[in-house]
Amino acid sequence: MSNSFGADLQSLEHWMQEVILQGVGARKGLEHPGARHWIDVDEARLGEVVQPSATLTSLERLEVYAGMYVRRLVECLELDYPVVRRRLGEPRFQELARQFVREHPSSLLSLNDYGTEFASFLEQRQQPDGKFFGALATLERSVVEVYHERQADPLTPEDWQKLPAEAWSSIRLVLVPALRLFEFDFPVNQFLDQERAGDSPALPATKKSWVLVVRRGLHAQRRTLEEAPFRILHALQAGHALEQALEAGLEGDTLTVDELLARVPEWFQDWASMGVFWKTEDH
Repeated sequence: MSNSFGADLQSLEHWMQEVILQGVGARKGLEHPGARHWIDVDEARLGEVVQPSATLTSLERLEVYAGMYVRRLVECLELDYPVVRRRLGEPRFQELARQFVREHPSSLLSLNDYGTEFASFLEQRQQPDGKFFGALATLERSVVEVYHERQADPLTPEDWQKLPAEAWSSIRLVLVPALRLFEFDFPVNQFLDQERAGDSPALPATKKSWVLVVRRGLHAQRRTLEEAPFRILHALQAGHALEQALEAGLEGDTLTVDELLARVPEWFQDWASMGVFWKTEDH
């Protein structure tokens, strides 16, 4: 790069960043106020800031970087939301992904965290099925998130045996960090299972569903729950003692106390095998 505008290296770096991060291409990026703040140059004088090469004009050289930036962020969305991409269709997904990149330029140190707002973006922009696609994107994103959460070794059978019986009512069970719980308005986990099995189900009608996503080792599991076990896990995740968590399991469900208590051992055995519980704390 040359520089006849009297700009120092820091100004040049900020200018180029502003041009590229708009996600609208180099020509429009040059016109953005953020870029003009650092170096007020138009396309006619761009060669005074970016020298042309033997084969590319100054604008074409800048466009290489602007195009790579957008392409890389779109690739992140493609990797994180494969089923959303397939069901929207390639043209529509690309249109929405590029629009998202323009409106949500990355300011993160790691691209692992990019795209967390894509679900809410879809809910607003993909009508009339925005709520379903938002829920589907939320579930797909959760798998990515648990993979990148910190490792926490779950409680072992020996750990469970050490717990005194009198402590169970007041004990606090801490769930592993690599765990997400969701209450959806659609059966999105069933839909995702069918899609990944190679089927092409119709978009489902509204129906409440509850989903657990948890990683153990290198394996992420998705499990559709009934409402009562979801309420129990949600209460535990919120920091409530086991006794209060069991009481939460009765909220909004048709189970009686006896029916709930009869099924609790089955649920806890299943969760323990999935590596849901991290440690115990006194309440």
